[in-house]
Amino acid sequence: ICWEPKILSIPTRTSMQRMPMDEEIAWHKEREDTLKNDLETLRTENEAILAQAEEERAAHDEFVTQLKQEHETAMQDTRHQYQTQIDELNTAHREEKQQFEEQVEKNPDKLAVVAHDKTLTYRELNEESNRIAHALIEKGIGVGDIVAFSLPRKSYLIATMIGILKAGAAYMPIDPDYPHERIEYMLEDSSAKYCVTQENVYELLGNLNSYNPNVIVESTDICYCIYTSGSTGKPKGATICHNNVMNFCAENENNEFQRFVAENCDKILCCGNITFDISTAEIMIALTF
Repeated sequence: ICWEPKILSIPTRTSMQRMPMDEEIAWHKEREDTLKNDLETLRTENEAILAQAEEERAAHDEFVTQLKQEHETAMQDTRHQYQTQIDELNTAHREEKQQFEEQVEKNPDKLAVVAHDKTLTYRELNEESNRIAHALIEKGIGVGDIVAFSLPRKSYLIATMIGILKAGAAYMPIDPDYPHERIEYMLEDSSAKYCVTQENVYELLGNLNSYNPNVIVESTDICYCIYTSGSTGKPKGATICHNNVMNFCAENENNEFQRFVAENCDKILCCGNITFDISTAEIMIALTF
């Protein structure tokens, strides 16, 4: 609100001026009337300014109230929408391995993995992961267990990840270049039941059972465990459940990343370190949808 101060127009005379009594009375009367008029003008203007300020404050309060209501309504709609999607995912109870096995049935001879050691079709990748899964099951691995793997970036790394999930366990990636002390700490801290390495992976792949294992897991069971860098202390393990992963990979109108991949990509370059969450996007979305 901008306004200029009112300047009082007060008639003045020098102290040396002399005038008859009646003229001096008239002069004082004129001065009094002028002051009264100026004060009334100021009062009127101030009342108008205050009234305008009150109107603007009321309009602002109304706008803020309306904005809060619209925001709360939008938040409620969003919460309801996402809760509906989560309920649908939990009700459908679909896992990453089930999505992958559907792709195997649809595209058995389509390339699934291209690595520097060899390429694998969906059928070949499924068979290798099934052999690893059965080998782990025979070693006593089951639902709720954590199975670590420390492997180079070869084709059997992907088969190992899927094989661990098919056995009902959660996978935990370990970079082979980590110091020995850190690897030992992660294995002990996570209570991992088994660790797949270059020395034993071919033993697992040598299992004769290549059919899909019938292992049932809940959507709230652990899918994988990833450790932090430990830059502020010891590394800490973070566990992610199946419903979280499926919600990230699921095809829905709010999943812009998945939709972009589905609409624009037929191949995904897996360039992220397997010990980081980004590998989930690179691998799971590529192989399950």
